[in-house]
Amino acid sequence: MAYSSAIALCGGDMFYHGTNNWVSYLPLALTLFIIFVLIRTFKGTRTYLALSTAFIAASFILAAHQLWLPAHFYDLGTVLLFMAIWVNSNFFHVIETIKQKIVAKPKHA
Repeated sequence: MAYSSAIALCGGDMFYHGTNNWVSYLPLALTLFIIFVLIRTFKGTRTYLALSTAFIAASFILAAHQLWLPAHFYDLGTVLLFMAIWVNSNFFHVIETIKQKIVAKPKHA
C-alpha cells in the first residue's frame, strides 16, 4: 500500500500547481498515509531511519505544495518517500546480497 501511495504522488505538478481545491491536498494525505503505514509496520531501528526520511520528504512535499520551495523539491520528496519505504522493507537485505556477490570468491573448476 505504501508503494502504491508513493506512485500516486508521482503526478507532481498536476496535483499542486493547478488550482487550490481538494485534489491539491491529495499528495499531503498520501504522504501522511505512507507515514502511518511505516509506523504500523514497525521494524526497529530501520523504521526510525525510514520515518526520519519520510518526515523530511513530507516537509519537502508540503513546502512545494504551499509554493514555499521550487517544484523540484516535490519530486525530491517523492523520491525520499520511496527510499523511506524501501529502507523499512528490504533495503538492507538488498545491500547485503550485493555485498556478498561482490566479495564472494569465484569457484574454479
